[in-house]
Amino acid sequence: MDTKELEHTKAAEAASSQDSIPVIESTESDAPPPPPVALTEGAIATTDAYRSEKERQVVSGEYRHPFRWSPLWELEVINPLNQKSFTLPPLRVTSSYFIAFWMSTLGFFVAFLSWFAFSPLMPETVKSDLKLTSAQVANSNIAALSATLLVRFVAGPLVDRFGPLRTASDRFGPRKVMVALLLLGAIPSGLAGTAHNADSLYAVRVFISILGGTFAPCQAWTTAWFDKAVVGSANALAGGWGNMGGGVTFATQTGLFERLLHDGLSQHVGWRICFVIVPVPILLFTAGLMLLIARGHPMGRWANRHETPATAGAVLMGEDINIDADERRATEKRGPAKSHSEKAVRAMIEPNNPSSLKPNDVAVNEPLTKSILISVVTDPRTWMLSLSYASTFGFELALDASLANSFKTFQQLDARYLASIYGLLNICMRFLGGLGANILYARFGITAKNLGVLIDYGSITVGKFMGFVFMLSFSGFSANGAKYALVPHISSRSNGLMAGIVGGMGNLGGILYSLIFRFQPAPYGKPYWISGIFCTGLNLFLLTIPLGDAA
Repeated sequence: MDTKELEHTKAAEAASSQDSIPVIESTESDAPPPPPVALTEGAIATTDAYRSEKERQVVSGEYRHPFRWSPLWELEVINPLNQKSFTLPPLRVTSSYFIAFWMSTLGFFVAFLSWFAFSPLMPETVKSDLKLTSAQVANSNIAALSATLLVRFVAGPLVDRFGPLRTASDRFGPRKVMVALLLLGAIPSGLAGTAHNADSLYAVRVFISILGGTFAPCQAWTTAWFDKAVVGSANALAGGWGNMGGGVTFATQTGLFERLLHDGLSQHVGWRICFVIVPVPILLFTAGLMLLIARGHPMGRWANRHETPATAGAVLMGEDINIDADERRATEKRGPAKSHSEKAVRAMIEPNNPSSLKPNDVAVNEPLTKSILISVVTDPRTWMLSLSYASTFGFELALDASLANSFKTFQQLDARYLASIYGLLNICMRFLGGLGANILYARFGITAKNLGVLIDYGSITVGKFMGFVFMLSFSGFSANGAKYALVPHISSRSNGLMAGIVGGMGNLGGILYSLIFRFQPAPYGKPYWISGIFCTGLNLFLLTIPLGDAA
């Protein structure tokens, strides 16, 4: 067979095969795009040309997911730029996002439980055993809030950066800061039983209040894992369910104490044993669990947080990324395989238009510098959130410390269990504020604690008490959740610092409200209506501060 016959035969075979396998010659312009590529644990397209309109809206933050139950356990939808999740999966047990959410929540929960473990035992048991006056009890409540004020201010910057641990690339993030605070707080909790007079009680409660500093890493942790579409709900749930420890401690400490008395222990011994049985073991267990199973960032270690395309995208936007020399050298050692080319990053955003990105899309926590600190503390929005949070969360802290003492017409046991209801309402109330902020993108919730004026000067019944506590929790907890839905949008490159400042101001508010309860204890309604007037007036003034370019 000559060459011409061979070519003719091959052409005929090719023509006959077109019925089953079509052969399409096309240019690059009319070729169909390949299917979207799944990323890590989620599945969204990485190039704008491949995305549907819905996917484009999801990535840009314009899309609002319709309410469905299934995202609670379904595969996460991941933002390819920063590896944060667009969905919140609290029931997907195999997910690293599930672990991060629940570890941040659990850490704050056990810290709050241990922080206020004295409160349910204080009205009669500790007060009578240590022969305290009412003024000394109030002073101890103030002491229980004092150290947290400093720790929260310090813990925030530690989340953003805390010098070399073992290697230049191993930095402290929210996970390690929280573990350190839990371990430190376990020591004075174990020594609580050594208190023998007012001064030793003050000292013990001051050091136990270190645990309150876990709020800053709790909020920074969830912010690092969840995108702006759900970060309000994630922060509100983690913070609210963590605060719920303040209600659970009333039930656990009271129940355990009553059981120990039933078993024959004296009051003098029983309340001291309670601290050894409950707070210390759970603090140590939770800290160990975090080290074993949790991660500080979706990229793995906190030091790897700049390895996402978000950092490269920020450079395209003209941002000056602050990476210290040690971290830069460690990144370079990992080689170019870990870096992202300009072409690849541009493919993940609007083609050739990096300015379409919003700051939150590419924000990564950066080490604290003098310029960043000045920028944050001189921003009016920082103080809008801080003062507003001081007025709402501060009141919650003051009530957690003193609510069981406030209603003297109840027996001690009844007062403890009824006071626990206030903290337990965090299970839903703070989440409502965060959810509402996500839906409405509201600035912050207006508090209604002036409802305290509704308390009359007569005897307090259970019905009045329950209605009062419900209204306080609805207004205050929802406002707290709404504020921390907004925190990630202000100074988004310094979430740790912002969480520390706002959280620290919450504690300052707690001290101020505790002083009101200390010096204006009677009649029952007086400290509440004073607090209500202060809270309402302050928040009406803060409404006038604009949010500016918060995105």
